[in-house]
Amino acid sequence: MKILLILRHAKSSLKDSSVPDHDRPLDELAEQDALLMGKLLRDRGLIPDFIMSSTALRAKTTTDLVVEGCKYREGKIIFEQSLYQAKPKDYMKILAGLSDRYVCILLVGHNPTVEEVIEILTGPLEITMSPCALAYLNLPIENWIQLDKHENNIRAELLGVLRL
Repeated sequence: MKILLILRHAKSSLKDSSVPDHDRPLDELAEQDALLMGKLLRDRGLIPDFIMSSTALRAKTTTDLVVEGCKYREGKIIFEQSLYQAKPKDYMKILAGLSDRYVCILLVGHNPTVEEVIEILTGPLEITMSPCALAYLNLPIENWIQLDKHENNIRAELLGVLRL
């Protein structure tokens, strides 16, 4: 079994036309939310052994604050450019390429893609992922490669959604 934690980045500050989308920061309350989400992960025993995040500033900052909040020290963190503006099939391909030594993965990304990936994995549950919401799924797989092309009709169990 594998566990997939999917986190939508915390709320970014209002769009400022002088700031490119990729470089939009979090607002102050969102920074507190991301730190709190990390603490919730720690309190619930959901510490990942691998974290992958979009390189967008709002996702990267969310990741950094979640890491601080959950006291993540053991695993690896990758900031992946391809997660920014990616399609669900891109997320699935990235997941399928992960090392099997990782049991619990945290993926920090963007809507609508995070919602669509959850739907692909769980079926038509129509989960709404507000900013800084985290879905945690139990995947009935032994190897991440089993997610490749989603050929095996894998149905993940949605264990919960944490919202602040």
